[in-house]
Amino acid sequence: MVATMPIDRVQTVTESEARFSALLDAANLRRVTIICRAGRPVATISPYTPMAEERKPGALTGEFWMADDFDETPSDVIDDFEDAIAIVEGIGKTDAITTVGTFVISDEMHSLVQAELDRLIAQNRNPAFLLLDLETGAGLAYNIDTIYYSASGIKAHNMCALCYFVPESFTNSKSGMQATLQYSSNADYERVFNSYNDNIPNQWRERAHLGKQQWGRMYTNYSTRDNAKLWLCDWDFLSGDSEAARALCSWMEASRASAFAAVVGEREGYINCSKAGWESDTVHGCNEGGFIQTPGGTYLLVIMTSQGGTPDRVLTGLVSVLDDAYQAYAPQKARD
Repeated sequence: MVATMPIDRVQTVTESEARFSALLDAANLRRVTIICRAGRPVATISPYTPMAEERKPGALTGEFWMADDFDETPSDVIDDFEDAIAIVEGIGKTDAITTVGTFVISDEMHSLVQAELDRLIAQNRNPAFLLLDLETGAGLAYNIDTIYYSASGIKAHNMCALCYFVPESFTNSKSGMQATLQYSSNADYERVFNSYNDNIPNQWRERAHLGKQQWGRMYTNYSTRDNAKLWLCDWDFLSGDSEAARALCSWMEASRASAFAAVVGEREGYINCSKAGWESDTVHGCNEGGFIQTPGGTYLLVIMTSQGGTPDRVLTGLVSVLDDAYQAYAPQKARD
């Protein structure tokens, strides 16, 4: 019997032999014919493909050099999110602008960052930030242990937790998750959140090495240090190749009221993935956290303040000067 694509059946091999010329014409039209005997495939007639020239190993001998320790992760490179969390946990007091690891900042750049902090302090915003290069673990930090209201920034952590622990939640609640992350819809957030076990966010916090602290149910209060550890846990999920990870990243690239997007969204070679949070009716707060991918590398940035206002209006100055500080550091990282 003969089957072609599209299927063309011939009952016997003799009949296929009789149509051999037609089958060759079909092959010339890029069609494949499967020839069967007693119902079982035994051969194909398909378009001719020239054989590739046989590869001869060693043609590039001496052209490349490979270190003996090529498969070992250098001590100054973050291997996974656990390493990054350990770095954040190891940061000491940050009452003043503090460098982390090998981060280098010039006196001029230090003054620019301080001037932006002073501007926010003059507005009674009590700012804090943590910037961390995701390759080396080097960075800058300020005031990272003061407690702030999470506002909608926590929505990113809880959506990542749901997708990680309950993979089917992405399919079942996709539109609600998009409204939660891209448009910061409180109603959709509550609807999605209430559809699943309340313990899932707690499991995410434990995964981020935050232990069994007392947290608010849907919103909470936490420090910039703790917020950064949650974002690093998010990063472990978001840097994967699942459909959910890709979708969440795309929604947070266009997140409402984002200072990150306002500053770097149109820059060539930049991609931001972040979630902003701002004041509620009863509690004031303005913050944003997430990741900024640049031509010089990718870094985590978390900024928190104690007064209201949308991040795209309040935090753009600090985001901009911190990105400048990172770009000044990136060439040094490449040389190291």
